[in-house]
Amino acid sequence: MRDQAPSLYRHVSYFVEIALGLVLLLNGILLFLNSCMAFPFKEKFLDFLSAENLSTKSAQEWRVFTEFVHAVLITHISVFVMLCMGIVIFLAGWHTRKSL
Repeated sequence: MRDQAPSLYRHVSYFVEIALGLVLLLNGILLFLNSCMAFPFKEKFLDFLSAENLSTKSAQEWRVFTEFVHAVLITHISVFVMLCMGIVIFLAGWHTRKSL
């Protein structure tokens, strides 16, 4: 049997996979660094941890607190998904490149 040279489509395919994986990794890292810089803002919410101050909070303060917690959770989930998908897509592209 004669060896076939990989087609241009396959070369473009693994280059796109590798590039997309690297872009997702970079975005995940940048989002993680950005969210780390936002953590000093959580110091204003430390008074929510004391039991005696919980009943004195207004509805506006509770809304702001829950929005902050929601934003932090969504950011961490997004970072995790971006990093995992970036690694998987990059490794798939790298494996495709090695197998050609």
